[in-house]
Amino acid sequence: MEKMLSWVQSVLTTIPTYWRSLTQALPVELLSQTPASGQWSALECLQHLIDTERVFRFRLQCLPEGKDFPAFDPDKQGTKPRTQPLPPELAVEFARLRAESLQALSRIQFSDLGRTACHQELGIVTMGEMG
Repeated sequence: MEKMLSWVQSVLTTIPTYWRSLTQALPVELLSQTPASGQWSALECLQHLIDTERVFRFRLQCLPEGKDFPAFDPDKQGTKPRTQPLPPELAVEFARLRAESLQALSRIQFSDLGRTACHQELGIVTMGEMG
């Protein structure tokens, strides 16, 4: 179970490269297409990743100190996608934020995963559940 943190870091490390590749290879029109009504386009998914990366880092700051934190509703609080900056620039921003998150995550020990805080909607949660 202690390997879980290193596994998580390995998975999280690969995703920015994937997005950089997609945003460089595909046209904005394709990235902006929704697959079906009510579903998100690739560009909306990338913007959501940027938003949630900020939420992730905020939670990583709160949980070790036992500080309560609000819920995050991406439909109401998320950034609406835009074509400026261009998708490759959004991918670079995501990679930058992810690198900062990975650095913060590297300071988390297995023993920290049991630390708790109060989530606005879920109640008491552990770092292992919310990180």
